[in-house]
Parts: sequence; C-alpha cells; structure tokens
Amino acid sequence: MSEPTTPFKACHCPEEGIRACRRKVTNGALHIVRQCQTCGRQIGSALSKKALGPAGEVGLPDFDPEIEERYRELAVHAIRQANPLLLSEPSDPIAQEIAARMALEREAREAVAELSRRWIQDLPPSKLADTLGTQAIELRRAVYDANLAITPRFADEPALKRWLVDHLAEDFELTREVKGRHLAEAVRVEIDFMAFPKPHLIDAGFAPRHFGIEVKHINQEDGFSRKASRALWQTVSYTDSEFEIGSSLVKPTFAMLFSNLSFDAELKLLRNFGSQRENDVVLWRGLLQLANHANVGTLDIRGTAADWRGWVMRFSTGGTYFSRRHSRLASPTYKKSNGNLVDKVRVGNF
Repeated sequence: MSEPTTPFKACHCPEEGIRACRRKVTNGALHIVRQCQTCGRQIGSALSKKALGPAGEVGLPDFDPEIEERYRELAVHAIRQANPLLLSEPSDPIAQEIAARMALEREAREAVAELSRRWIQDLPPSKLADTLGTQAIELRRAVYDANLAITPRFADEPALKRWLVDHLAEDFELTREVKGRHLAEAVRVEIDFMAFPKPHLIDAGFAPRHFGIEVKHINQEDGFSRKASRALWQTVSYTDSEFEIGSSLVKPTFAMLFSNLSFDAELKLLRNFGSQRENDVVLWRGLLQLANHANVGTLDIRGTAADWRGWVMRFSTGGTYFSRRHSRLASPTYKKSNGNLVDKVRVGNF
C-alpha cells in the first residue's frame, strides 16, 4: 500500500461526484447503480432502465472497486497519524478494520437519513411504519454483508485448535483427543481436549479437577441452527461420559464449548434482521440457556484473535465461573466469580 499523498476528508458524496455505472452482483446479474467517485460506495439501490433515459446503459463504465480501496487507504493513513503508538504501519490490519468499520457506520447513518427523508415526503402516515420496518431489515442485511467482508474470521476447527493450544497452554494442562465412553449409551466417544488447571489457577480458586473442551467451527451463514445445536449437544453428552486419562477414568463435572463464536467479532456476525426466522442471536441464547443446565458453558476470549486480553468461562451468557484478564504491560490476573456454576447437579426436578 503506497503512502497517501492527499489529505483524508470524510466523504459526503456530493451529487456532482456521482455517476451511473454497471455492477455485477453476487448472483452474476448486472445492475445499473450510482457510484460516488470520491469514496467509491454505491449510492442507493439499482436504477431502472426507465430512469436512465433513451440512451439506456450504452457507454456506461464498470463499477470501480479501486476507488473505495484508495479512499480506505487515506482513512487508514489518517488513523495512523492520529494514533502513531497504536498503528505503526499504514498496512496494519487493525487500522484497516477500524477504517472499514468507520466507513460502514457512516454509510448506515447516511442511508437511514436518506430513506427517512424520502419516505416522510412520499408515503402516507398509514404506510410509513410498515415500510420503515421493511427497509430497516434490508439495511441490517446490507450492514451484515459488509461486516462479513471486513471481519477477520477463523477458517476451520484446526485453526481454532491451534489458537487454543498456543494461548491457553500457559494456564491449563491440555490433553488432546481423549477417548472415552458415554455412561448411559455405552458408546465410544472422543473429546477434543481434557484440561486441568495449572497450580497458579488452583491457587486463585479454580477447582482442581479435569474438565472438557470441545472445539467447533460454526458457520454463521450456512446451516447455523443445525450446527450450533449439534455442537452444544455433543458437548453436553461429554458431561455424562468417562475419559481415559493415563490409567484413570475421569468424568468431567463441566465442559466448555470453544468456537469461532467465542470471539466477539464473530459473535456479532450472527444474523439478527428483525424477523423470528432470521434471528440467530435469540436462538444462540436459548441453546446456551439449555446447555447451562447440563453444566456446559462457553470459553470466550477477551479482545481479538490477534490481540487477545484474556478468557472467560461463561454459563448461559450471564454467569461467569472464572476469568483471566491481562494487558500488554501487566501480568495476568485471575478471578473466580461463581463456583456454584460448576458444582450444581441438575437432574430431575431441580
């Protein structure tokens, strides 16, 4: 990325700087859209051929994605100049993500304002509320798609397992791919990790016992309901299993699900467009509430995968058993919040 040579200014997309062009969308269709020649973003929805006039689309240029790249380059440079200690290079991925999110939020605000002005002028009051609701859902979808494009994400389970070992081996003894037997069904099982706290955690109050960690990659876009429910139920089944640790059989009193949703940036990619059918946030919370009764929680990460600041063992989104917090300059601190979360027996009428 070359060093920007012109000052960065927030773009307000003046009408004289907008032109019509042809843009190929995800399904391969060719749309006629309006593109700002300063920031590169698409203005409004696709145009009808009637709106183009007699000449139609003859001679229209193609949508130019490089305009937005150049504009984002200027934004990254501006952030770097304002935060020289945080962002040492203009290609810093953190800077790029911040710049992209700034542009995304600006677009969302401007889109809402533009739609509101048009609807207030053109629609009768009786239809305004319903139309606003429909357009709000469409806007959420657009923001969601943009977030998918700019958020760094884990590709698969092996990547998650590597991250877990690299970052949590300091606090836990981790035994990989431990074989065992489900007590009720007498079938063979295998859990990704059995973990045991190291002495410094035990000194801080962590229970000196083995617990399970199951690692799953859950795609937010494809088959979320099926994959999320299966991942949690698989983890639940391990709390009713015995595993072979050396010459001993160990039954974990609790288990943690570690997934890409353990990172806040990916958790925010769950769909929540306003309709019940497309509200994966509510579904996820409900699944966690049920898993909580089987002593299953989530192992969540503070910060990002590239700049993590600790971990939290949560049950049913609201209860924390234990956590670690650290910064770049300070040593880790550990806190036991609620030991009852892993000691309760929830069988029958509890």
